[in-house]
Amino acid sequence: MLKGNVIITQGTITIRANRIDFKQNPDNSLSATAYGNPLAFRQKRDGLDAYDEGWAQRAVYDGSKDQLELFDNAILRRGTDEIRSNYIS
Repeated sequence: MLKGNVIITQGTITIRANRIDFKQNPDNSLSATAYGNPLAFRQKRDGLDAYDEGWAQRAVYDGSKDQLELFDNAILRRGTDEIRSNYIS
């Protein structure tokens, strides 16, 4: 577990949070649960010079699936498009 002003980067994704708990998956990839008020993430889009970014109270990143789930007051922004929900995957 890391606490404080935590910043983690894996590949093109960066997550900034107050606390991040880690776990190693059976395939040796890393998964993490991040908490913030709010936390923030940013990821470069494949093949483009553009980024997806989002905010939430909690995020779960599954490294074996390369999947990020946002929970509670979640916002996802892609270019000028924006989605707000209690859950975004």
